[in-house]
Amino acid sequence: MFVEAIVNILNIPQANPDPLADTITASATPILQQLQDLLTALRVNAQGRPELETLSQQLDRRYLDVDESITRGTMHLHYASQNLHALLTLMQSCPEDSTLNCDQIVTLLEPVRQELQAGHRLVCSVM
Repeated sequence: MFVEAIVNILNIPQANPDPLADTITASATPILQQLQDLLTALRVNAQGRPELETLSQQLDRRYLDVDESITRGTMHLHYASQNLHALLTLMQSCPEDSTLNCDQIVTLLEPVRQELQAGHRLVCSVM
């Protein structure tokens, strides 16, 4: 409803009614880029209209918050993936007569769990 109001005020062409249709094509513009483009259009069209200028500034701040949370969350997920890969490589290279006990495995996996949890929390905070 809110987005539709902005689109109507600014006379911005309506997007594809199926939001997933563009995301599954190879040439699709990322959703955050689409949002940034809409914010730029709002900023340009808000000139001289204080209520729209204020709205534009508020939306810009929220966009930056979302972008930061997604970026930080993605980095946590990347670190977890790297740690997990390193652990798997370590475990695969262990001599067959060597055994890891459960406490050692838990200790090795704890940083991975923490990174996954932090990444999940950051991404969910913007959903």
